[in-house]
Amino acid sequence: MRPGWTTGACATAATTAAYTALLTGDFPDPVSITLPRGQTPAFALAVEELGPGRACAGVVKDAGD
Repeated sequence: MRPGWTTGACATAATTAAYTALLTGDFPDPVSITLPRGQTPAFALAVEELGPGRACAGVVKDAGD
């Protein structure tokens, strides 16, 4: 099996990107998050949608299996 990221890490990255877009009007791509052990992986966005008062972001999960 190859190493990969958990569902929680992918969801956190997508949520962070959407929240950032709501605040700034721009999506960070790639978006980086800090994991509990201090790692800072970067996730490419697969979905970026921004509208009045709403933002949607998505990443493709590859768990390595």
